[in-house]
Amino acid sequence: MVVMKGEIVRLLCVDDGEETVLKKGDICVQRGRAYTWESRSDEWCCMLDLVLNVERTED
Repeated sequence: MVVMKGEIVRLLCVDDGEETVLKKGDICVQRGRAYTWESRSDEWCCMLDLVLNVERTED
């Protein structure tokens, strides 16, 4: 996922509820973890998602 415009917060739904603030140009690689998005700004946020079907490896 790439943030194209604005700012968004990614909240992990497990463990300690870690928050990551992503801004324009930031890239987030999501690897099957439970999360949610939260906008805390009055401005629009535009994100580009790319979904790939891949098989997990043992690494």
